[in-house]
Amino acid sequence: MSDRRIRFAVLLALWSVCATAAAHADQADDEADRAEFRQEMASDAKSIGAVIADTDKGKNVSDMRLGMLMMSVLNSLCDRDEGLASYFHAGGRLMETYLISQFQFHSADEVARVAELAEAKPSPIRRAARYALESLRHIPDSGDPPATQVADREQLVAALESLQRNIADAAK
Repeated sequence: MSDRRIRFAVLLALWSVCATAAAHADQADDEADRAEFRQEMASDAKSIGAVIADTDKGKNVSDMRLGMLMMSVLNSLCDRDEGLASYFHAGGRLMETYLISQFQFHSADEVARVAELAEAKPSPIRRAARYALESLRHIPDSGDPPATQVADREQLVAALESLQRNIADAAK
């Protein structure tokens, strides 16, 4: 066998080893990424459970507490779904900017748009995003009449329970 052929065989063998190692590294990275996502979703589900428990006791959750939690949830969901990420982060905007500008003034329309995204490409991640937004529409206001606050708390709990179920499905 000539030197050229030996070098070629060695290079081919090295390339094969490197390609196999890279494939295993990519698989390990994917598994680590999925494990991290599951851990984030478990933590978020626990926080959502605490909000549900407080709300069930008749406490009004603050817009800051729920807003920060939902912003975190939505960002985590966007990390796993490019379609959601491109929608929420259109033009390079941050999730906070989306929530303060677009969502705050058009919440029903925005929930409907994300529901359409979930219908176009059904997934628990997209349904979770829809319920995360829906929950933000039902933050009780202590200045409202008691009956209105009760109704808001009931709608908030319903949205949060749906969010929690979809987060659990997404983490599987």
